[in-house]
Amino acid sequence: MREPDDTVPHTTGKSNPLPASPHPKIVEFAGSKGLPIELLEETSFQYNARLERFYYDWTGPGSQRTIGKRIRAENPAPGESRFKWSEKDFSPDWPFCVPSVWDRGSRELALVVEGETDTMTAAAWGIPALGTPGATFWKPEWWEYLRGFERVVVVVEPDPGGVGLLKAVAGSRPIGAPPLYAVAPKFRPWNCKDLNDLHLSGFGPADLADMPAWQVITADPADRRGIVDLIAQRLENSRRDGDDGDYKALCPFHEDTDGNNFDFGPNGGGCFNPGCPSMESLPPGKTMYDWSFIVRLAAMLGIALVQTEEPTGRLITAHDFLQIDMPPRQWFWDGILWKGALGVIGARAKHGKSTLCLHLLRALAEGSDFLGRPTSATSGVYLNFELADDLLQELLRDILRDAPPEAMSRIHISQELSCRAQGESIPTFIERLGDFIPEDTGLAVIDTARGAFRLEGEAEYRPGDVGAMLRGLGELAHRRGIAILVVHHFRKGATGDFEDISGSGEWLASPDVMLSWSAELPEDDDALIVGELRVLGRIKPVKPITVSLSPKACVTCDQKTVVRLTDQERLVLAWIDKLGEATVPDVACSINCSERTVDRHVKRLLIKGVIYESGTKTGPGAGKPAKCYSSMPKGSIEVIT
Repeated sequence: MREPDDTVPHTTGKSNPLPASPHPKIVEFAGSKGLPIELLEETSFQYNARLERFYYDWTGPGSQRTIGKRIRAENPAPGESRFKWSEKDFSPDWPFCVPSVWDRGSRELALVVEGETDTMTAAAWGIPALGTPGATFWKPEWWEYLRGFERVVVVVEPDPGGVGLLKAVAGSRPIGAPPLYAVAPKFRPWNCKDLNDLHLSGFGPADLADMPAWQVITADPADRRGIVDLIAQRLENSRRDGDDGDYKALCPFHEDTDGNNFDFGPNGGGCFNPGCPSMESLPPGKTMYDWSFIVRLAAMLGIALVQTEEPTGRLITAHDFLQIDMPPRQWFWDGILWKGALGVIGARAKHGKSTLCLHLLRALAEGSDFLGRPTSATSGVYLNFELADDLLQELLRDILRDAPPEAMSRIHISQELSCRAQGESIPTFIERLGDFIPEDTGLAVIDTARGAFRLEGEAEYRPGDVGAMLRGLGELAHRRGIAILVVHHFRKGATGDFEDISGSGEWLASPDVMLSWSAELPEDDDALIVGELRVLGRIKPVKPITVSLSPKACVTCDQKTVVRLTDQERLVLAWIDKLGEATVPDVACSINCSERTVDRHVKRLLIKGVIYESGTKTGPGAGKPAKCYSSMPKGSIEVIT
């Protein structure tokens, strides 16, 4: 048995076991729910014939197992609640669970259900579940019990209680919690109210696994048009019907091949097929439900209606504002990127955006200067939605070829990270990205916005979508205290101006920092790309930076470097320049000099900044690969004697 801790629920054993022969009413109850007696034994089910009441232990997943006695009336009087507690005004601090399954079950998924009967049904299926004592009785701190699972699934019942439970669970989901999904047993072909109804209808865990599990998204309950549009994205074969904003779709509640019977919109909805199970409780004389039906339908499709907070704040005078001691910016890349900043880098396609960003991540991992500016040593994340794994690996081998191990361990590369899903809202996807980024991250690079957010067609030109994306990423950066750099592309025919960024004006208005990279590609694939990096943002003006870029080097050549070279150093430099890329043996052979002497001159040229290491080359023998050297771009070095 696992030792207790603060986050993983544990068991302390059952108390007050049932007698050898349970009361017939308990046997009858177990049979009516299709549950084994052993599950009732874990919660000490007892029956009081005089009061016609069942008593059982409310069993929680915390260190204190037995919370209190729960009473279930067999035949409640008119107006009497079927459930109550044995102590006045008692309410548990723990949800209900079945310890034997919760403690030793799979950590793949956990269910959140209403009531102890569905909790025990899940246990009978071997699935860990937390049950609430009421549909709306959910406490945000209960998420701590769910952190060890890969995903959490809310079983949404087709009533206001189901709406309330999904709202409470989704509205309290903390950063870093498992992904949240919703399933609805009411949909075809199951047509069941809840988990126990599924069980009694002959379904089992395989059927639960077959149900569409919708990743939960949130919507403003006042935005009826937006809610209806989200429902349309999740219903099969949905389409606009006329000019009134209503939709038609295949009915999710019965086998429907027509697609003309199910209608929904901002005023309500329903199915015109008289045999549809969703219409069984429709009042006489009515042909459609009101808005409450749309609210229930949204919840069953994983759309949680969470009320946004009212704006808060206060006014102070300018004098008082100026007296506030503001903390200084914590720069990751001095003068350009800081803690909490959102940046966007734009360039033409295949012009080195990814290469430039990966060089920046290396500099931050080492705490070394980047393009003439200091950096603070920090971890980085490259969220790859752009490059194939083999191409990225080849690029990283060049960029990190001589990086120290501690720097390599500070750079994290995403693998198999899914982009924004069809029907997934932008805020939900940003929340998912935030969960994916490690806590100690300094800079997160998203390469690219188009790939990550599926900005297809005209999407990058829609101010609403682009603004929601960039503002959401900015809020994530500020909340987490990280810098986020989003890679985007220029439109065709771009000249390098900031206005060349493709899409809505939000690309310029929303970020804290905008970086524009313009360069001409060299004819030689191995040559350096020489381009200009321009910076614009909520920072002090930054002069354009001339950069020499390749997978093996990223250096600035803004100012001409003036160096004094000896005749021998000038000769070595001339041959390196002539050969384009040369090893010490190559130069030694060309000038008829010993390798030891040439190596000494090469080291001095490296120190003086007129050449750089551009890679390695393996000779005809089986020896260690030799380092290759190349000269800095023409015009960046002035040699004097």
